[in-house]
Amino acid sequence: MNTVSDLEWSAGSKNVVWRCNGLPVCKAYNEAPGSVCELEDGSGVLVIEPLSMSAPRNAVIFEATGSERVRIEALRVTGGLVGYYEGYYSGGGLMLVFESTAGLWWAHVDERTGQPSAVNEYR
Repeated sequence: MNTVSDLEWSAGSKNVVWRCNGLPVCKAYNEAPGSVCELEDGSGVLVIEPLSMSAPRNAVIFEATGSERVRIEALRVTGGLVGYYEGYYSGGGLMLVFESTAGLWWAHVDERTGQPSAVNEYR
């Protein structure tokens, strides 16, 4: 199985870098991504791309090799769609926070299919 190691990214950085089976992988952006998270099983990396690049579908899971596994659909929420804001593990799963003109929303997302669970208002 291909696995991620040595993930390097910090807030404000325009490059997301990791290794897959010892080989370098780099995702470079014109603007800094909003959030980056290695998947718990090491099979890939979640990147919340800059809003200006692909919002409202700006959350993408890359395979360890760097190929795109799935681009997460925009959540169906109240208000005008803005885009994904942050991604991290919470409550036993990968949680994504989505922004609309009416506020923030969250849902756990299936790491393989990109399908979100029930959407909840973020409080």
